[in-house]
Amino acid sequence: MNRSAVLIVAAVALCTLAGCKDKLTSANYDSITMDMTLQQVEAILGKGEKQEITGVSISAGGVASSGSSNSQLTMIWKHNGKEITVTFKDGKAVNKGQYGVQ
Repeated sequence: MNRSAVLIVAAVALCTLAGCKDKLTSANYDSITMDMTLQQVEAILGKGEKQEITGVSISAGGVASSGSSNSQLTMIWKHNGKEITVTFKDGKAVNKGQYGVQ
């Protein structure tokens, strides 16, 4: 086997071991349902990134706060220009969105 063939085989093996398969598909997006946990979504899409959302919220009493008092978390998955976002509240999926997923 020549050197370039060895490199190709090694690259394919590494990609397989690292999980390079594109998981941002419409089938996977459709399989995400409300009330799923983060662990269930990550079992479908792999490890996501926490999306930081900053800003000021105003309570019903008119008090401004920059701290997050609710248990809301938005996660994002990105690959090759495609994105899937899932928002969790109290540990359960409450919203999802996608860009470029076909």
